[in-house]
Amino acid sequence: MASKRSPVEELDQLDRRILSALSENGRLTTSALAEQVGLSTSPCWTRVKRLEETGAIEKYVAVLNHGNLGYNNVAFVEITLDKHDDKALERFGGALSRIPEVMEAYLVTGDYDYLIKVVNRYFKRQLTAQDVVYSFSGVRPLYDDNADNPSAVTRDYIFELDAPNGGAPLLSVFGGKITTFRKLSEHALEKIQPFFPTMKKAWTAKIPLPGGDLPNADFEQFLSDLHAEFSPLRPQLI
Repeated sequence: MASKRSPVEELDQLDRRILSALSENGRLTTSALAEQVGLSTSPCWTRVKRLEETGAIEKYVAVLNHGNLGYNNVAFVEITLDKHDDKALERFGGALSRIPEVMEAYLVTGDYDYLIKVVNRYFKRQLTAQDVVYSFSGVRPLYDDNADNPSAVTRDYIFELDAPNGGAPLLSVFGGKITTFRKLSEHALEKIQPFFPTMKKAWTAKIPLPGGDLPNADFEQFLSDLHAEFSPLRPQLI
């Protein structure tokens, strides 16, 4: 008995030309589409309906011009989560859906958990390689934990606390990466907290980093509000 052909195998050259044309311009009329792919109107309409019914065409959307909307910069952000259970992933996905600057998010494998495409208003033009001031190699220093297999060496950061005879503490940090710097910093402070009894508990988990709390990422409005709040100061000082 012959196996059932997949939807992709069912597509012929004309179907592919129709899909290519509609992916470029989903608002093409049937007559314009038919002329572009070399069909008469009726057979073209029939093919489009079949592609919609089989799910080859899921929906028609509008592609937004982020630059014209004031979001002049596109960036890809790598995020590592502390927990990976279903509840944590669901909460994180829900949080992403409430951030208007997030355009796309992908759960990936490797050194980080999420690859997120975001837009922002912080720069007036798209950054390029020429704007990079410093660059570093992709080689990550690893802590020798006497693992037999180099690939099994921990990629996490390691602390060594040296405080002989109750002297001043010396905390050495090995490893770590930019995507976990906040958590690393909190853990470092936890290590030396016994030497500083009045030190407060960790507080950064739910607090935006500097520059990350601008309402609607609108810097111009933020600056205007500062001028109004601190009107006695000269504008050059703000």
